[in-house]
Amino acid sequence: MSVAGEINSNAQKCGNPYLTELNRRVDDIMAKDVDAIRSKDLGMKHINPDNDWILPELAGMALLLGYAWNSPQAKSFQRKEVWDQLIKLINRLLGSCHDGKWWRELPGTGDHNINRFTLVAVTDLYLRIGPYLGEELKKKYVQVIEQAAAVQVGEHDQDSNRSRGKYPNMDAYFMLIMEECSRILNRSEHHVRAMNFLGYLEDCLFDGGGFVYFMGTNECEVYHQLAVMTLVRLWELTRSRRVLELLQKTLPYYPNAVEPSGVVEYYTDPFWKHYWSEGAPYALDALATLFPEAPEAGEHRYLANVLRAQKKDGNGMFLVWAMDLWRPDKGVKPRENWIRHDASLRGLRGRSGAFSWAGTTGVCQDTFVGAMVAYSPSKYSALQAGGIDILLEEPPIKQPESAWFGRRLGTSAYVSGYDYLRRLVVTEKMACMGINSPVYGGGIGWNHFLPESGWHMRQVWY
Repeated sequence: MSVAGEINSNAQKCGNPYLTELNRRVDDIMAKDVDAIRSKDLGMKHINPDNDWILPELAGMALLLGYAWNSPQAKSFQRKEVWDQLIKLINRLLGSCHDGKWWRELPGTGDHNINRFTLVAVTDLYLRIGPYLGEELKKKYVQVIEQAAAVQVGEHDQDSNRSRGKYPNMDAYFMLIMEECSRILNRSEHHVRAMNFLGYLEDCLFDGGGFVYFMGTNECEVYHQLAVMTLVRLWELTRSRRVLELLQKTLPYYPNAVEPSGVVEYYTDPFWKHYWSEGAPYALDALATLFPEAPEAGEHRYLANVLRAQKKDGNGMFLVWAMDLWRPDKGVKPRENWIRHDASLRGLRGRSGAFSWAGTTGVCQDTFVGAMVAYSPSKYSALQAGGIDILLEEPPIKQPESAWFGRRLGTSAYVSGYDYLRRLVVTEKMACMGINSPVYGGGIGWNHFLPESGWHMRQVWY
């Protein structure tokens, strides 16, 4: 395996766009009243406008400030006003954690993921600025981390799906939290938990470079980025060859899932994740730098450059983790005329210029196909679904989009099963896909399926 040597402080090199982004985002945070900001101020309307998803956001802001304050290349290096703002954020975060939980567990305020998404930034921040904290604040900080880590261990060990690695992707933060807590708390058993979870990710990797999302479903790009960047940070901490080998196996994923124009494909994702999200360059840059001699490295750098040119703020934590992994390479534009098997979908893909299509035989599908024409992130159109929707009974509540409301209430059938008959044929010039599956209903709780509807569907796509 060829790796780009020891990753040095590339952020110090003139022209690093991530350093420019860091400085700008720190300026934005410095202009905020971090004691008063609420979810509704960030446009977050998670049912209740005063929901707890604000806390992972605040933790990400704190990590950006802490990294910038402690980085000689940043213009905020050791500035007192930046430190003061950081301490305000830390005090709010620590004060919002009760018995190891940031989520208040009130209706409409979020879910258990808030605890994990907040803790991962809190632990990462402590590793960077812990030595500079006053003794009293440091003691409180470590106490909160210890309580929050215990909650995560308890939830993970008690949930049979998670402890068996059936829900590996969105839980990947657990792996990094355990590794960082093993260092902060000097608890070797947390390192063991981190390595056990790494094994789950290894077992849940498709040959096409993507990870399982839940119970065999393929993931969407936003979760793939989460898993990859978490592994990148884990490698930065451990320099583990095992982590590096897993990262290398993900390389086929991005050239399939992201168009040369920078548009991310979402129609093959699990049925509850059919929404368009903009891509981000961080994972692409990291992989291109870690594996410069891999055949896919040039495509990764090209796609990273395209996505970075959009100048959209992504996950601040990923920005910090990718800071030293940018390189000024131009990259190689991905090929645009091909048909191939994509093992991450257990399906097919094709691309011809700006037009692309995909077919999946994943589990719990509301559509097996999709297509789009993508000239740029602001100029594209797509066929997001070619599925079936059987209204089993009249929804008790009338809504303009009655079919979707029937899905929410469990009164329609539209989803394939976990196991069904599927066949694929692919050559360089043509592809064919056939499926034969019972049709299931599904409520808004995506992992709670109704009994079979009595309907069956057969589809053949060429």
